[in-house]
Amino acid sequence: MKSIRWRLFVMIALVSAIPVLGPAAMEQSAAPAASKKSLTVEDVVAWKNIGTASLSKNGEWFAYRVAPQEGDAELVIRNVASGKETKHPLGEVGGGGGGRGGGGRRSDIRVKQDITPLAHLDNGLELYRFRYRGSDHTLYVGVMAQEVQKIDPSAVWRDRSGYLVVDYDQIGLKFMTWKEWLARTRAGEVR
Repeated sequence: MKSIRWRLFVMIALVSAIPVLGPAAMEQSAAPAASKKSLTVEDVVAWKNIGTASLSKNGEWFAYRVAPQEGDAELVIRNVASGKETKHPLGEVGGGGGGRGGGGRRSDIRVKQDITPLAHLDNGLELYRFRYRGSDHTLYVGVMAQEVQKIDPSAVWRDRSGYLVVDYDQIGLKFMTWKEWLARTRAGEVR
């Protein structure tokens, strides 16, 4: 038990030292690097958040949630002593990309690829099948924020990264995967 606490203490101390020691180390390593890679939309979309971390009372297990910017999250449970991890899918976590809760989803055309029109809706919007750039190969069904902005501007806002987010609840649609959409369509559900 003391060994685990000691390891955690050392780990926290090392992480705390990064801001102090980091700039000096970065200056030394930056000199030989002639060119730096620019950050792209794909890089931002590929980022994952780690959250809801917890250590078991006996200190043997560490659990945390890993969630991409868009798509399904997973729960990772790690044995502290052996390092062995098990992963469990959690599905879509939280309200998704907007910080306002509800049905907000990053729907900016700039973060999407393989876009295929599926249907023209009564409210004037087009429904599309697409993938998010830089993420797994999950197909989704939804709208393009730029189109929603023309019809219902109050349902669209910018996230911290400057990308447009759509409140799907406000426009009366459900954001879903391609598989969900196919199942609902086969079952005779409209949206």
